Amino acid sequence: MNIKFDYSGKNVVVTGSAKGIGKAIASAYAKAGARVIVADVSEKEGMETAKEICAGGGTANFVRTDVTEEQSVAALIDAALGLYGRIDIMVNNAGVVGRIKGDPLTDLDSEDWDRSYQINLRGVFYCCKAIYQTFVNQGYGNILTIASVAGKTGAPEIAEYSAMKAGVINFTQTLSRELGPKNINVNCICPGFVYTPLYENAAPIYKEKYPQMFKNAENGKGVVDEFCNQLCALKRAQTPADIASAALFLTSDEARSITGQALNICGGCEFR
Repeated sequence: MNIKFDYSGKNVVVTGSAKGIGKAIASAYAKAGARVIVADVSEKEGMETAKEICAGGGTANFVRTDVTEEQSVAALIDAALGLYGRIDIMVNNAGVVGRIKGDPLTDLDSEDWDRSYQINLRGVFYCCKAIYQTFVNQGYGNILTIASVAGKTGAPEIAEYSAMKAGVINFTQTLSRELGPKNINVNCICPGFVYTPLYENAAPIYKEKYPQMFKNAENGKGVVDEFCNQLCALKRAQTPADIASAALFLTSDEARSITGQALNICGGCEFR
């Protein structure tokens, strides 16, 4: 990332930041000078991430958080305020794809739907509700949600995930209208194909369902590469660092007039 953002003196909470995209976002803010709260349900990985950030010269504290529990999210905000005295940015990243079972829809269980709702959509609601009054009282704040291009186009294999991410996009836009007059920005990032270990489990399923498309894909990384090669204008996968760069921009002073937007970081696989 060549653009240098200065987040010195800023305090940032990032949910789901023990690994993957969330970890990249938390690390990027810390490298830019912010003090970061690493919030995640995974205590071991979350603590390791916070230690890594501190070892690299940043400032981070881990707070175990389960976004499916409203009290846990409220406790996160209290803990962050207790540690840093103020919160400037709230990044709602915690999410889960779940099992690749859809298409046909009849293979999808109600348990899969409910879990996706509880984490991917209701969890965002809990986080926004918990930070709401703090930002209103401050007279400023920045909320960033992480959705997906699947929330715009839909993906049959992950119908429940697609539906919840569509809800996140709409909720983000709705909240931006409510909080805009209070000097609070609310935006959304929609990643495309970002390789994570999830694809290692999903790779055999995709290869079985679409043998021609993935005939050269030997593993999860190969599946992502084929998705991007065939569906993305740029013909390359996105990385967690790409998403982190967008996060730093959208919550910066340079983006102060941007709110209610769902920005695709997808290499050109979606244009809406």
